[in-house]
Amino acid sequence: MKKSVLVLSLLLVFVFQFVLAEDNMTESQKISEGYSCLTNQISEEGCDSLTTEEKIFSLLAVSNCQSELMDDSSNDECWPKGDCNIKNTAQAILALDGSDDAEDWLYTKNKTTSDMKWYLEIDSNEETTCTISYAGSSPSIIIGEDKKLSSSAGACLSLDPNGYWLEVLPSCYGNEFEVSCDKGFVSAFLFKKDNSDTIHVTKESKVGSAEGSVTMQVQSSCFGAGTGCDYEGTLWAAIVLDYFGEDVSNYLPYIITLADENEEYLPESFIYSLTDYEDSKTSLLLKQKAGYWDESGNKLYDTAVALYPFQYSTPVEKESAKEWLFNLQDEEGCFGGNTRDTAFVLHSLFPRTFAGGDSSKEDCEEAGYDCLTRASCTGTELTQYDCSAGLSICCSEPKEEKTCSELAGEICSTNQICQGGIEEDASNTQIGEVCCVTGTCEEKPEPGEDDFTCEINDGSCELNSCEEGYEEDSYYTCEYSTDLCCMPKSEDKKGSSIWIWILLVLIVLVVIGIYFKDKLAVYWAQISSKFKKGGPSKPNSFKGRPQGFPPTRIPSRQPRPPMQGRKILPRPTGAAPARPTSPPIQKRPMKKPSGDMDEVLRKLKEMGK
Repeated sequence: MKKSVLVLSLLLVFVFQFVLAEDNMTESQKISEGYSCLTNQISEEGCDSLTTEEKIFSLLAVSNCQSELMDDSSNDECWPKGDCNIKNTAQAILALDGSDDAEDWLYTKNKTTSDMKWYLEIDSNEETTCTISYAGSSPSIIIGEDKKLSSSAGACLSLDPNGYWLEVLPSCYGNEFEVSCDKGFVSAFLFKKDNSDTIHVTKESKVGSAEGSVTMQVQSSCFGAGTGCDYEGTLWAAIVLDYFGEDVSNYLPYIITLADENEEYLPESFIYSLTDYEDSKTSLLLKQKAGYWDESGNKLYDTAVALYPFQYSTPVEKESAKEWLFNLQDEEGCFGGNTRDTAFVLHSLFPRTFAGGDSSKEDCEEAGYDCLTRASCTGTELTQYDCSAGLSICCSEPKEEKTCSELAGEICSTNQICQGGIEEDASNTQIGEVCCVTGTCEEKPEPGEDDFTCEINDGSCELNSCEEGYEEDSYYTCEYSTDLCCMPKSEDKKGSSIWIWILLVLIVLVVIGIYFKDKLAVYWAQISSKFKKGGPSKPNSFKGRPQGFPPTRIPSRQPRPPMQGRKILPRPTGAAPARPTSPPIQKRPMKKPSGDMDEVLRKLKEMGK
């Protein structure tokens, strides 16, 4: 009994320590397991059997399959062989750290957009006369005190019905427009999609002095096959060419204008990489669900796309995504999904040196500089240093942290929370304060007031139905009573913590069993004796008495014949029949009886002779 208890205790302790070790595994260990699992997957499948994208991201993540990727091209110009497309070609250029032939092929797919409208805006603080020179003509217009324009300006610039802008005809997009006014002015291009009311302004406007001039030119391009534009292909081509120092500003209007119609590609991630626009970053991070992004139906791939601009930064949303990913890991370290998704997740969130990196160069951050996207670099690119992540360059000047007002937010004090927005780091916040962007600062609720709200308990409020892995839970509440509170299913939410509690309970029971082992042994003997069969009990066996008490002697009896009615038996006379021999029993000392008890005992002794 003692041996079995000891073995069980040791087994439970071993399992308990193993589970705790799994739960307490460091982040670096989990990342290493992920990379090991990816390497094993690639080795088992073989690079030749992988798809083009799997080869690309295997090369980016673990520097595998480079020669196989080259073999998958058409004359080293485009990918995949026999069915070249813009997206895969751009990704391959990134993985291979550049390819002049492939870049040239991309530019052959450059097109002028046809589903957008462009407007020339000229503004002044006072009434002024301006001349717009282009294509050998120089028409003049007057800008009134009410900011309205007096007329159209030749064949390329027609007056918009609202009277404030000049619409640029598509056939004139390539023309240069030289604008000069007799008073100080500002000139910029506006653009929008056909049949849309949303107007966008180009990032840079040009300021002209009185009698001075500025030159304007419509830049509206995309990448596409045939006569149409390829939106996802343009996204990838733009960020890859930008990484290699190419000017991609003429692709931004198309990307920005069509973003609302292509949400499945998470365009805000690409726009933020290309522009460093805070509103794009805010919009992107607000799309995160319970630790992941899911716009296309592929959570792993979408999460990797969303966090691609943050390879060297750690917003709160990235930490949440890490936790979600680590909960997905299986025993081998895999996150699920195919090789492409696993490799992309590792390359995006946990980047290591890839084939495109130059191992002979000193690491940028170790040299004291920052790895940033080109748009967020306020200094110059330091080519003598290396950044391992695919989209980052080594920047000479760290990005200056903006104030909360520059981030278009408001500062929440220590007794306030950011409601409906995201918390950003700002240079002018104090300890305990947060910069709330796109939200409002509201007083913190009294303790217990919001203990059961959906969001603070890792839930998600949905309008119609819960997503896969979630279930409706009416116990928690949402901001809007019509929303459903979707909580992670029990198996997803609790995970290995259930087993930890089970093992804790078992260990407590084992400790109790060891402490009360003597009493439990008695109960165990009682239970086991019920299942014994055959033969009389052993001399010192017992039934129903605690161990340590002497057994009670029970007179032996002859087998009773079948009953035939009720009879009164006469008192036996003469010598009693010989009693069956029974094993000697241990007698305990008894006090000497007296009186009538002596007489009874004497008669019993005579009967036994």
